Amino acid sequence: MFSLIDILNISAAWLGAITGVVSLIYSLKVNRVKLSISKFHKKRMNEYSCYQYSFVLSNQSNSNVVIKNIQLFDKNGKEIFDNGFNPAIALPEKKSDPFGLISSTQTFFNVEWYSTPFEDEIELNPYSFEKLSYYLNEPPHTIKVKTNRQIHYLSKSKSFHPVFNKAK
Repeated sequence: MFSLIDILNISAAWLGAITGVVSLIYSLKVNRVKLSISKFHKKRMNEYSCYQYSFVLSNQSNSNVVIKNIQLFDKNGKEIFDNGFNPAIALPEKKSDPFGLISSTQTFFNVEWYSTPFEDEIELNPYSFEKLSYYLNEPPHTIKVKTNRQIHYLSKSKSFHPVFNKAK
């Protein structure tokens, strides 16, 4: 029937095929891009200003990824955009004291109050992050991230459903 050499050849072929498949699966799993969104915060400068929604996009994998697009959607599925709120305009007008001096505890240069929406491609290096913030009229229900590599099964995009907490 089969000689010893035939059995050894078939065994070696099967062993090689199994090793190849396991190596392919392992390399796909190790090189898969893992993105996460965290630190969801909602805050406002004062009672006259819009809410600023911020979050951190993190690359938790050992390979670079280029973020091609970030879209925010409301609960009806309609895309929403930064409303262009300028924090310098929202500060109440300062009045002088009896001596003609103007005192202020707020500053125009606090960069935390200015929005930093997604505007152009972002390259995230391994284990790095990018903080994004938007002034919106309503909270986003879904955040959709598109990349240059597969991040969700066979798709290059992934949706996140944030829960924003008020910042302290």
